[in-house]
Amino acid sequence: MNRFALAKSLTPIARLALLGVQFATISVFSAESPAFKPPPPPGTYLNPLGDPPIHLSEPFILTHAKKYYLFGTAAAAEGFQCYESDDLVHWGFDGWAWRKTGLHVARGELHSPQVFPYQTMFCLVYSARMPTGMHLGLAASLKPEGPYHDLHVPWLTLGEGSVAGDVFVDSNGKAYLTFTQTSRRGDCNYRTVYGVGLSKDLSRMLGEPVRFLEASQRWELAQRNSIRFNDAARMVRLGSKYYLTYCANDPQSSDCAIGYAVADKPLGPWTKGVENPIVRTHPEIGVLGPCHGAVFRSLDRSGWWLVYDSLTDPTNRPEDRVMNLDRLLLQGNSTIALNGPTRSPQPLLSGAK
Repeated sequence: MNRFALAKSLTPIARLALLGVQFATISVFSAESPAFKPPPPPGTYLNPLGDPPIHLSEPFILTHAKKYYLFGTAAAAEGFQCYESDDLVHWGFDGWAWRKTGLHVARGELHSPQVFPYQTMFCLVYSARMPTGMHLGLAASLKPEGPYHDLHVPWLTLGEGSVAGDVFVDSNGKAYLTFTQTSRRGDCNYRTVYGVGLSKDLSRMLGEPVRFLEASQRWELAQRNSIRFNDAARMVRLGSKYYLTYCANDPQSSDCAIGYAVADKPLGPWTKGVENPIVRTHPEIGVLGPCHGAVFRSLDRSGWWLVYDSLTDPTNRPEDRVMNLDRLLLQGNSTIALNGPTRSPQPLLSGAK
């Protein structure tokens, strides 16, 4: 069966992505080598992730077919990369999952990649500077590692300043989009988290977006006169509850930290954890400005984990970030906590090699 005959048998999303393969290009990128990182003792892993440490920002981990796929922003002007692992310790570089070319509408300020399986495809949500401002894009691929090809750019009618998209597909197959809306009021910059249901083909919203989160807790207002951010929210279902992890404050400062909110339904209402933030700066162990948390479950389904980034050197390289991984703890019916942040050897996942 040739490529065009195969396309006729696929869903609309799969057909577009398959026919787009003819435009794909992948090139290998080698990140700058950091200082020497001593190997962890047998049976453990060590943050930051990777040997040498992986330099990406805005991480997301997809689990699929006995593999972990790590996505992140490699360069805000260029695109998103993918690494894969079967144990969360040893990582192989897959290449560019999505890279800017002359064929893309996106022109720069690329951020927040998130990948999710849908129908017969894998879909990538990202935000980018486009001719009419910051918008979301939706791309698709036949393989989890990509390459991904644009389907809808801009995606949906969310208005200028829409960033940090995340799609959650519930157990009943219904899809929901969480995103951040940026705005300015006087001398202060705001980022507010919204959510909305999506049609089955992901091409339109079901109803109007609902406001989920805005800066309100004391820790979120460290820079209240210039910045009031709730940003980069990502949804997950743990038991009967829905959770959002999100970050607050300037991501290039040590004030940045990660909190969570909980709800009974995907569209809320959302209640923030009173013990927030669950991850904050710990300069004594070298963890600065933790941000962009994403929850995932281990392949053997033995536990839940949070992947997040942190600053490497906020003084000289405020845009450079490394990956961190710590165990997420469920406490009671609606409370979560993190066993971290850590910089000492930690036990491997159950069933890991």
